[in-house]
This record gives sequence, C-alpha cells and structure tokens, in this order.
Amino acid sequence: FETTPLGRVLNRFTYDVEVLDVELSISMAGLMISSSLLISSIVVMLAILPWIALYIVPVGVAYTCIQLYYRRSGPDLQRIDATSRSPIQAKLAEGMDGATTIRAFHQEKPFIVGFQRNVDFNSSAMLNFAAA
Repeated sequence: FETTPLGRVLNRFTYDVEVLDVELSISMAGLMISSSLLISSIVVMLAILPWIALYIVPVGVAYTCIQLYYRRSGPDLQRIDATSRSPIQAKLAEGMDGATTIRAFHQEKPFIVGFQRNVDFNSSAMLNFAAA
C-alpha cells in the first residue's frame, strides 16, 4: 500500500464491489435470456425452414472469429479503462482533502482542467472498452 497510489487502491475496491453487486447479476440474467432466445430461435427456424441450416454454420463461424478477436483485446481494453479511472479518484480525493489550499492559492482553474483531462482520457478508454 505504500507504493500504490491512493486512487488506484480506492478504485480497485469500489470497482470490485460494483461488479459483484450490480454487474454480475445483470450479466447473468442477460446471459440466460439471450441463450434461451438463441436456442428457441434456431429451433423455430429449423422447424420452419430446414435448409436454413446451411446459413447457420457460416454465421456461427463468423461469430466465433469475432469472439476470438474480442477475447484477445478485451482484457487489455478493460485494463486501460481501470488504469485510467484511478487518476480521477486520486484527483477527487486530493481536491477534497486540499480544497482550502487550492482556494487559498487560487488554483481552482488548473485543478479543474487537470480533473477534466483525466475524465476525458477515462471516457475515451471506457468508450473503446464498451464498443469492443
């Protein structure tokens, strides 16, 4: 803890709790719904138009290729997103602890500009992760 910045430690704990509490349950529900819709759709399509099985195989291969590409890039994009979130929380904690000092030396504008720069960088990283 001595060598790790406060923002990174705080970010890690809050993000892990958020994932466990919110995102995991939503993801599991989405997985169950999507899986049941996919299976029922394929069964109905094959029952109505059996020759559509010829198209299902190439689409499945294309989907597998896309999935393999994402599985290689996804963790790196998630790491960049998590790493870029730490400076935001560190800057926020720094601002809350040193608010009187920042105001005393009239450094509000540079502090806000630095905070906005961190938010912009995190937003671009988060957008890339969400788009992948």
